[in-house]
Amino acid sequence: MSKHNGHPHLPLDLQKLIQRSFDEPLDEVEVRQLEHAIANDVRAREMYEEVAHLHAALVSQEQTSEFCRKVVQRELQSSPEVAVAPGQDEPSTVLYWDGFLNTARVFPLRAAAVLLALGVGLGCGVGILAAVIVHGPPQFLSIPWEWSVPEEVVARIESTQGVKWQVAENPETPPTRGLRVGQEIRIEEGLLQVTYRSGVSVILQGPAVYVIRSEGGGKLFSGRLTAVVPSASPVFCTETPAGVLKTGPGHFGVDVENSASNRQVAVHVFEGHLYEMPSAQFVRTSGGGIKLVAGDSIRLDQDQSVTSIDVPHRKDYPIRMPTAHRELYQEQTIFLGNLFDDCQSQSLTEAMLSDTYQAAAETIDLGVAAVHDGGLDLDVCLAEDGVLFNFSNVGGGGSAVVGLPSNDTYRSNLGIPIRTTGEDLPYSTNADHSLVLGKPSKIEEGVGLSSNELLTFDLDEIRRAGALTGRAMRFVSDRAGINDRELPVETSRTKALANLIVVVSNEERVLSAYLNGQPVDVAKQAAVYSVRVDEERASSGLRYDGHFVEIDVPIPAEARFLTLVSASLGADVHDHVVFSGARLEIEPEASIAR
Repeated sequence: MSKHNGHPHLPLDLQKLIQRSFDEPLDEVEVRQLEHAIANDVRAREMYEEVAHLHAALVSQEQTSEFCRKVVQRELQSSPEVAVAPGQDEPSTVLYWDGFLNTARVFPLRAAAVLLALGVGLGCGVGILAAVIVHGPPQFLSIPWEWSVPEEVVARIESTQGVKWQVAENPETPPTRGLRVGQEIRIEEGLLQVTYRSGVSVILQGPAVYVIRSEGGGKLFSGRLTAVVPSASPVFCTETPAGVLKTGPGHFGVDVENSASNRQVAVHVFEGHLYEMPSAQFVRTSGGGIKLVAGDSIRLDQDQSVTSIDVPHRKDYPIRMPTAHRELYQEQTIFLGNLFDDCQSQSLTEAMLSDTYQAAAETIDLGVAAVHDGGLDLDVCLAEDGVLFNFSNVGGGGSAVVGLPSNDTYRSNLGIPIRTTGEDLPYSTNADHSLVLGKPSKIEEGVGLSSNELLTFDLDEIRRAGALTGRAMRFVSDRAGINDRELPVETSRTKALANLIVVVSNEERVLSAYLNGQPVDVAKQAAVYSVRVDEERASSGLRYDGHFVEIDVPIPAEARFLTLVSASLGADVHDHVVFSGARLEIEPEASIAR
């Protein structure tokens, strides 16, 4: 938990709801939720009052007149002049924000009184500014970090909108949403928000390449980013091919063009902690620092020359992601594969309307918490903030098969549909005996996994997307086993062998586990869980013989994660495991009270 989160005892969702209520209209469900929280929780009221004050500080800069700003400047005559024109070299030193903060506090109350008097005639905007000056400089809100994860996780993928990864032939995805030093983010299009433990928000706009450098920054190799550095945060560093941007509290934008024909970097300071005080410093690779204040924009060309440019429009550098939809889901069934083409901000209703064939399960998708391809003979986190589990005693292996879990197919990079009839997929041959399968198309609803793959769903995120908080569910698969083959290799009939494991858990413990459709006990040793079964049951598995099992797993309201695992037992990798009809069935509300 970050020390910068001033409300650690409030649920993260409620904190975000309070902050968002000042930025845009809430829907009816959210309004009722917020009203109930404020009426019944003193901690929620305290945070609401605090955010109201901070929001007024932000809004005031847009609403006040130039006259009022001049009054403020006259009252700050004792402050040293530190603003430097863009392009002027300065020593490469880190800016110390405490000095600016102390300067702001030396403000005679008579200036505040003048502004308050003006506020009566000019409108509430001036009055707000007066109140802000009395209480201190503008504040920039921190993104709450309430995530019990290892210390090496310095940032996370907070939210996405229309993201597509930069990939070659096969889809790839980070295994979880947690980000470590050295981890790359390559997006072809869309918006992706990274938040750091310190509360800093970085929004990437594709195409972009960004690497996590430390808990205090990253490097933008190409593309565009927006950074919002909160008031309580240390200096945040954004490296570029031309140098390093060191920023204090404020709203900043960076553009990097790094192609063979054009190499330049642009830096924009939209808003800083104090009016006309240095808010950032760009240290060029050739040496020398450039101090920047709010309203400055510069371009650095390949030869390190600096040019002042017009400040771009703020809307092109958003400080927050599009609002997540929160409408009550009216149906009783949630097909899990339908989530693989939806971002985290979409509603469950919207997600069920889209059903992209062969969509890959990625950790940027709605409700997808973790995807592991191979490595199941190690201790694996079921989710970044989930428990550790080892599947080696039930066949979990280290080998990986190219391709991710997929919607309605058994692998994301192959269009072979899920089909559980127990018969080979019909095919024909050309005159030269080459295989003719026809155009792949959907046959059965479901989720497919290759050998040694793990897929975890975040049930709370799914519940939130449908306004289903606190609802119990069931995970159901009508037929689970090894998929009908398009042209089975002869050895697959004898060597294809797999175990299907389903685990229900939360952040602290495993609630239940199932092996090939049957409940099993779990053991815990040194904080690592495993399935507790004898050797005969662990090695029997499911073969490619037309036999499938039915899976029906209760999911209590306290459950946070649902994990599906394919563990390979065969000598060759022929076990194309599928969960036909994979879905969540929502229990009636009355069942919650029982």
